[in-house]
Amino acid sequence: MKPELHSLADEFVQPAREHIALIRQLGRVQLRCSEQLCAQAREVERLRAQVMRLRAAVIVRETQLAWAREDHAAPEQGLPRRLTLASRVAAWLAWMQDHLRKRSHGACHRARMAPPTGIEPVSSA
Repeated sequence: MKPELHSLADEFVQPAREHIALIRQLGRVQLRCSEQLCAQAREVERLRAQVMRLRAAVIVRETQLAWAREDHAAPEQGLPRRLTLASRVAAWLAWMQDHLRKRSHGACHRARMAPPTGIEPVSSA
């Protein structure tokens, strides 16, 4: 081979070798980037699942707190109502006992006795 052809071939071979080396390096970089993308996608999915579990835990905790607040508040709110109902029951019981006592002694004589004030008799419908 002539020396000038030899140097001309070297001129084309060297850049081709560099090109091949760069392409191989690019392939390794792309592979590493693809692996990192997959790892990041797995991490994002893991974090999303964790966020979902934490949100569910917060909902459960908030619901339990709301129920506890209602349970705690209910006796306080219901106490006056229960006292009113208890006093009505006591008044009815006293009225009934008095009515039955008078009836059994013959004092009632078909007269309708008036219930205690503020208490309406139960209709027999």
